[in-house]
Amino acid sequence: MTVLVVAHLYVLERPVKSDEGGFLNPVLEFLHTGRVVYPAHGPEHAQTMIVHPPVHYRLTGLLMKTGLNFYPAAVTIVLIVWMAFIAAMLTAPWPDLLKLSFLIAAFIPNFVLIDLDPSRSELQMAIAWLTALVLLESSRLTSWGKLKLFLGSFLLAYASGLHYFALPASAGLLVYAVWMLRDLGWRAGSRRGLFLVAGAAMFFVPYLLLFLVPEYSAIRQLIAALNAASGPLEGLRGGIWKAFQEHRQTYPASYGFIFPSPEEYRSVFLLLLKPFLLRGIPVVFVSTPLLLLWRETRGLAIAALPFQLSLLLFFHHKSVPYYRGEFSVFYAGLLALLLCGLDWIWRRSLGTRGLAWWTAAAGLAASIVLVADSRVWQIRDGAVFVDELALARAAGKAVLGNSAVVGGRSVCLWYTSGARYYRNFVSDLLYPPDISNLDVRAFFDTFDSVAEEPAGSWLTYNRQKLGIPSWYVNGTLQLQGFYAGRVQRGWQYSYYLAGTGKKRPLQAYFWRGRKFFRFLEDPDGSSAVMSIVSPHGRAWLSLGNEGLYLMAVAIPPDEQTYVTFHVVSRDQAVAFQNHPAPNSQVREVVFGRVQPVDPAALLSTVDYHREMAQIFYTTPELLATQVTAGAGQAIPLRNVLPGGPTVASDGNNPALRYISPPVASAGLLYSPEIDLKDPGAYLLSFRLRIRSGKLAITVIDPQTHSNLAQLIRYHSQPALTESVLLGPQIHSLQVLIWANNAKAEKTDFEIAGLQFAQARRNDRRN
Repeated sequence: MTVLVVAHLYVLERPVKSDEGGFLNPVLEFLHTGRVVYPAHGPEHAQTMIVHPPVHYRLTGLLMKTGLNFYPAAVTIVLIVWMAFIAAMLTAPWPDLLKLSFLIAAFIPNFVLIDLDPSRSELQMAIAWLTALVLLESSRLTSWGKLKLFLGSFLLAYASGLHYFALPASAGLLVYAVWMLRDLGWRAGSRRGLFLVAGAAMFFVPYLLLFLVPEYSAIRQLIAALNAASGPLEGLRGGIWKAFQEHRQTYPASYGFIFPSPEEYRSVFLLLLKPFLLRGIPVVFVSTPLLLLWRETRGLAIAALPFQLSLLLFFHHKSVPYYRGEFSVFYAGLLALLLCGLDWIWRRSLGTRGLAWWTAAAGLAASIVLVADSRVWQIRDGAVFVDELALARAAGKAVLGNSAVVGGRSVCLWYTSGARYYRNFVSDLLYPPDISNLDVRAFFDTFDSVAEEPAGSWLTYNRQKLGIPSWYVNGTLQLQGFYAGRVQRGWQYSYYLAGTGKKRPLQAYFWRGRKFFRFLEDPDGSSAVMSIVSPHGRAWLSLGNEGLYLMAVAIPPDEQTYVTFHVVSRDQAVAFQNHPAPNSQVREVVFGRVQPVDPAALLSTVDYHREMAQIFYTTPELLATQVTAGAGQAIPLRNVLPGGPTVASDGNNPALRYISPPVASAGLLYSPEIDLKDPGAYLLSFRLRIRSGKLAITVIDPQTHSNLAQLIRYHSQPALTESVLLGPQIHSLQVLIWANNAKAEKTDFEIAGLQFAQARRNDRRN
């Protein structure tokens, strides 16, 4: 079975999903800076990682530091936990058929039914949780053996810390603590309980001190914003009932994710789960009484309840990966009933005659079914995994060059778009209520390209109901290229690149089945890239099977109208232009030639260990990377609040540390107005460290009363150099530094080397 696990983890193809491009960010940040932070998710996450607990991402980054690439590092963690599970099963004092039931139960839902998603933590969490329960149950059955008690409690604490919804799983420790005291008595049980406490403390002490306590307030705000969980005090008619109904409602959708279409291979084991999913019956109501039947699993069944019941009754935000643990326990109970039941019938009918043969036959039959059911046999047909995050980045670099400035609204395209510098502009274009006064073309001129993906492309909050696809369809942006990944189990990783102009011939990289191709613009080519606007993207029906769209992007404000991208023959494109489908509009037709590409050759142009994309939230700080400046002139700062800052000096670069009294929003420091002798573009730079609080650094032009730049920075920022480009023509400047806290709290920061200098734009060539 471990061979099958290795094949699934390292070899067999699997879908690469949009959010994996986002979860790549904290891992690469750790690889390149040593800090697990998630700046791609927004400025409030630039100095922290609270979207998920950081454990999984730190471990992945540590393995990458040994030389592994992203996906091998992520799945190696899973393999290590799986080997711990195998060791726990082999040493468990259980009958062989019960062991076999749990082995199959851990494998099927986690590696066959549910997509691996190794960039997330749920897979290793489920296996670590099962491993911990098996170890603790084994300890109970062997007079509370110390080693398994220690290891089991450590692993249960570890599994609980991998995701917020898993934290209640740690209550399983209380189940075993009470059971141990009942079995051994208070004195002996207390002494043995030290091993239970020590194992849990080995993980929880650093977890609490380094993450949960410092970030508790931010985590609570995040969970509240997502309406992800409720407390028991909300009552049956409130949070608990809502969570229960959400559980039941997501079950049928889970079946759709596991078996997205009749064309997909369907596991025979899914037939056992299907009735419960389609009827919305929580499987914990089945697995618990089944596992209570055997003395060897009664403690495990009870200790598994805190996790399963909390997910059922208190968490509103649920998805298929969250159900890995409860599905595993369900299969364990069901398979144990089947195999142990057959064993009981055999013993009742034939005694012990041939019992060894029956056990061996059951194991062999299970092996044959698992191999057939796991799809590993598809490897011989080319079903091999390809790192599409790296491949997508390689495609973006081929389209734009190695130092591209890319803008976008997606958290997930910061790296895979091929960007060297990435600017997230949702706060400029999509969130403002009114953008009628914004010169959108001039805004987009800042970027070499604008990247967009299908996921969430229709979302916008401005009253004009405009988003990136809108500006492509209306002609503001022109197509520069795209990457259309493989469609697997209903998922695809894809994006397109568009800009106000084209500096290079259009290139597009796409898959047809398991073959990879490149389209290169050529006026005399025999192929064409077409983009078509139509209701629900149905224009492709007029093109036939050869014109199936490679990517479909919904246009705001809803998911009714789509722009679809196609690569067809030149004759097909001309025929469609002359006779378009009803209610459709041809947005672009670009002729060129198509040639096959070796994905391995393109992948060789990307190196996770050497390439990083810088992320920006404002245009002035982005533009600062594109200029050079001469010698700077220092800017003095004055105190607004009484008391004055503490000043420290480190030679020629004075550093100023400021500690404010508890305030929410208040001015702290300001510079005098500085009149510039030579109007033009200027580079403002300084070093900033924030120990606590949130800062707004604003630069204004007092003569024109215009806001030149504003940076929002958050606590725990290490000493970093900040730069903004002020221009293109400014006559004076003044710097204002504000406390920008949500509530009254102390703001503690250091600022050094504040200066300005005339800027010259680099002659950047991609």
